[in-house]
Amino acid sequence: MKTPRHSRTTDQILDEQHARHDRVSMLAHDARSALADILGGLSLFPDASLDPQTHQQLERIQSASEYLARLLELGLDISIPHYRAGADYPLRLFDFLTALERRWRGAAEAAGMEFHLAVAPDVPAILGIDALALERILANVISNAIAYAGSVPIHILFEMRSATGLRVYMRDAGPGFAPDNLATLFDRGQRGAQAHLRQGDGLGLFIARTLTHQLGGDITARNRSGGGAEIRLDVPLSTARPTRRLAHRHDDITLPDLTNCRVLVADDSLTNQAVLEKMLSAFGARIETQSDGIGALTALLEAPFDLAVLDIDMPGESGLGVIAALRDSGRDWADLPIIACTGFVLRPDHEAIMAAGADAILTKPINGMLPLACAINKALAAKPAFCKARRGAQDLLFSALQQRAEEPESKTLALYIIADLKMIARAMMHSWQQVDTADIQRQCHKLIAVAGAVGETALSTQARALHCAIEQETQDDIHERVREAPDRTDSLIHQITSQFSIKEYILP
Repeated sequence: MKTPRHSRTTDQILDEQHARHDRVSMLAHDARSALADILGGLSLFPDASLDPQTHQQLERIQSASEYLARLLELGLDISIPHYRAGADYPLRLFDFLTALERRWRGAAEAAGMEFHLAVAPDVPAILGIDALALERILANVISNAIAYAGSVPIHILFEMRSATGLRVYMRDAGPGFAPDNLATLFDRGQRGAQAHLRQGDGLGLFIARTLTHQLGGDITARNRSGGGAEIRLDVPLSTARPTRRLAHRHDDITLPDLTNCRVLVADDSLTNQAVLEKMLSAFGARIETQSDGIGALTALLEAPFDLAVLDIDMPGESGLGVIAALRDSGRDWADLPIIACTGFVLRPDHEAIMAAGADAILTKPINGMLPLACAINKALAAKPAFCKARRGAQDLLFSALQQRAEEPESKTLALYIIADLKMIARAMMHSWQQVDTADIQRQCHKLIAVAGAVGETALSTQARALHCAIEQETQDDIHERVREAPDRTDSLIHQITSQFSIKEYILP
């Protein structure tokens, strides 16, 4: 009896089982390492008080626990048919580095070592790479260094090898690799000259190489001329545009309404000024720009602002210096919300910026409207008393119209507003039928201005949401927003006509 052409041979089945065993054993190795971190952190608690060391170890435990949870999710992907956890993509640099530092700084210091993270300024805030795979690679390399390098500093450096390639250096000042072991360092079962002193199965660097190759990258090791070891990791980055999965984290974000708010933007880059000015204007703000710290501080001290977006690294005076000087100035508006805009992505840098008096941090490069919206919301929420006082000082047109409803000029103005709203609603629906998204955005700008002028925050915010959705959401989502806009516009028209007893939308 002949074997069916497409049936698997015994050798193929054994090969598949062997490959499956390899994957499970590597995953189990990483899971055991994470669990060892949790147990190691627990053993270092001196008592129930949260002194700095205890706090650090608590963070380490939390980070390792999160890592273990992701590994178990990956285990389900391997073990259960048709289960798909999905790659942890894309990578958010600040979150990734924070978790990396929380996990490994405590482990290194417990072993008598210093742990240093550095990031080149050209590394983007969001990277097209599987974050869990990269974390597993680094975890194996770092744990290997902690085990064998001795009481020396460990340095991790992230930089861009090219526009589509990430490079990570992991260096220590220890004894280095045995020259005879360099050629086979990443092979299965290789544990080095000091293997007899420690338990292990020699899988760590083998896993690092396997995962690196799965990402399409390369990992190499060498002994540095000045002493110590270096492992260099090169991995390609995806250039595909992030999918909507990236935006799920922001689905519940309310777009801020900055109608009639004065906002100072200070940045020595004209490009950054233009980007921020365009996005803040879409939120209804009136923008003033400065290109250095001294100009920014002068402007802030001369007249009140509702919000400031300050670059931290500016000529003349740093953003930190500007924040400190304003906070100490005694001005009535010295407590205004401040967003610090910076390329620094490490947690200690962010902690120093917040300690200096910033209310929120916006990491450069600025990847769209939503990160800016998040920063604005956080900054405004940090200063509710200031924002409430400023809102009370605004003389919105609608309030003025209500107070003078019987005056002929107010009724005339109301008729103009109604005419504008009807024209915008008709033009928006026509543009949608013609698939003219550029004109829809133009109508959004008009609607933001008109609705904002009469104090209709809900409609103004909805118009901004539609403006942002044009470039970020699906056609179905945009269509739904376009349909909602005329309904709210009609509601505002009805409100105005009722207030002024207008029976028809005809200008005198």
